[in-house]
Amino acid sequence: MPSPLLRNHRSNGAAFRFSRTVRAVSSALALAFAPYIAVSGQALAQLSTDTQDLAAPKLKLLAEYRLPTGLRMAGVEFGGISGLDYDPKAGVFWALSDDRAEIAPARFYGLKIDIKAAKAGRPAYVAGVDIFKATAMGTKERKPYAAKSLDPEALRLKPGGGFYWAHERDAKGKPFVGEMGADGINTRSYTLPDYYMPGIGVGVRVNLGFESLTVDKDGAVIVATEQALTQDGPETTPDSGSRARVLKFDPKKGAPIAEYVYPVGPVAATPVPAKSFKTNGLVEMLALPSGGFLAMERSFSVGQGNVVKLFVTDFKGATDVLGQKTLGKGVKTMRKRTVLTLMAGGMLKGVDNLEAMTFGPKVDGKQTLILMSDNNFNPNGQFTQILVFTIE
Repeated sequence: MPSPLLRNHRSNGAAFRFSRTVRAVSSALALAFAPYIAVSGQALAQLSTDTQDLAAPKLKLLAEYRLPTGLRMAGVEFGGISGLDYDPKAGVFWALSDDRAEIAPARFYGLKIDIKAAKAGRPAYVAGVDIFKATAMGTKERKPYAAKSLDPEALRLKPGGGFYWAHERDAKGKPFVGEMGADGINTRSYTLPDYYMPGIGVGVRVNLGFESLTVDKDGAVIVATEQALTQDGPETTPDSGSRARVLKFDPKKGAPIAEYVYPVGPVAATPVPAKSFKTNGLVEMLALPSGGFLAMERSFSVGQGNVVKLFVTDFKGATDVLGQKTLGKGVKTMRKRTVLTLMAGGMLKGVDNLEAMTFGPKVDGKQTLILMSDNNFNPNGQFTQILVFTIE
């Protein structure tokens, strides 16, 4: 796909909080094809865990759009999108960058994605993306976060204003769940069980902490680790999965009220060379209006690329493990069923590091689902990928 043509519009010039509009316009690649993409090779191992009595929504890919790595606004590089939510009243998306305050201040963006409906035989497409605002994040003391003092990964709108958000690790490796205002200032920290704190043989693993956050139909805040806590079992491999923890919070109390286990599938493919880096993890959850969740697992193997899978899952029949420092025998995990598998080939020439997911606006009367990738600020073949699906 050709690189978008970029036009810079405005900047308020503020040092800590900054705002800029960028309009990205290109001949967007409009895609429409069957809702299921074939799974091949070792990825088939994951399908054996499916629970068929879960109702799985059907998705159809409507359009793909890409923003190039290196895109800057107000002199700051855009990218690292790991959390995404949509405000239907304002027609605005809010996107969280996972920059650990190393490239620039920790920040989130306001976006408008211009999705054009199908018309006169022309398929639907994304005409452009407005990055109309960037907000720097700060501590309760209204100070910028120090470099490496946070690892932002998940963001959802909070009723009444502001956001719920989570990060994987502070400078000491401790995870975080809490709230911040619309101005990016942290306002509240939630209480986490002690067994999440990193230590010898216990706690979240480095870079495998809280990647997911959603708000269920009853208003509870749900967060999940990417893979197992250290004491709960090994990381994913091409031959075996891992057991992620899913915490349910009462936002009024800021404390967990339940905890469940999500069965993360195996790595989709053996890396090349075989001893190279590989991973598969639970990178996002999205509550469904009728109950249950969409879960996104992203697998990556050197030499093989990304394979991204969407599942429908819920807590029905799962064991509440809140308070259990180590998962014992007989724990019943959350059930899951495959909705969609995405990999390079066919109509998708590439699948980037998809980590963010939200419902979007309706198009042609159908609800959309938006996926967005974390480009890792890597100019060597990565990009910010936006995929728009309709729920059929």
